[in-house]
Amino acid sequence: MHSFLEVLEKAESGPICEEKEWNMKLLPKKVSEKVKEYGIKFNHDNLIPNDDGLIDDVFKAGFELALELGILCTSTERRIIFSEEELKTAVREAPSERILGR
Repeated sequence: MHSFLEVLEKAESGPICEEKEWNMKLLPKKVSEKVKEYGIKFNHDNLIPNDDGLIDDVFKAGFELALELGILCTSTERRIIFSEEELKTAVREAPSERILGR
């Protein structure tokens, strides 16, 4: 896992991307591509699906999206790009649960 300082360095050195370009062009285009590629469809009658195939496809699409686009740092207007191994490590080391409130 990256240290906080390593992530800050990526936020200062990543590809430049204005927030408007991210929100209006880059992100919608890539999301549309992934939705089409994986055949992901919203079902109004089933808001919380339990289809394992759909769950896997949504995860794969999101992982690929993160890998291809990175994360936008709005303060520096730069994309923070992580390698596939860095993302896999982050997923593997992420907490399995969060407790909010008491």
